[in-house]
Amino acid sequence: MSLKDVYSYEIELSDGTVISDSTEFDEEKVVRVSFVPSVPIFPRHDLIFSGFKFVRRFGRDFIKLSLGQKEYLHCVVTDKFRFYLKCSNGQCIITDKDYELYL
Repeated sequence: MSLKDVYSYEIELSDGTVISDSTEFDEEKVVRVSFVPSVPIFPRHDLIFSGFKFVRRFGRDFIKLSLGQKEYLHCVVTDKFRFYLKCSNGQCIITDKDYELYL
């Protein structure tokens, strides 16, 4: 299993449709984004969209050069903040909507 597969994602739309792949959808209809762990000791993360809007979701690989370790982060960008999820340990990081995280 690759590091990015430790968490899968689900995007729920206002009509009840749940998307878990790269299917196109109307970003205005997003009501929930969930990250579901495949490792039972890691936490599940649910973002419920109330008072802020979904902008996009992406993932990014990082290699810590000094240690040679890999890290994969899922990211959800909203109009108010960015939510980053580290796949190596389930830790989440919340930043300003314009902050680009580098490890």
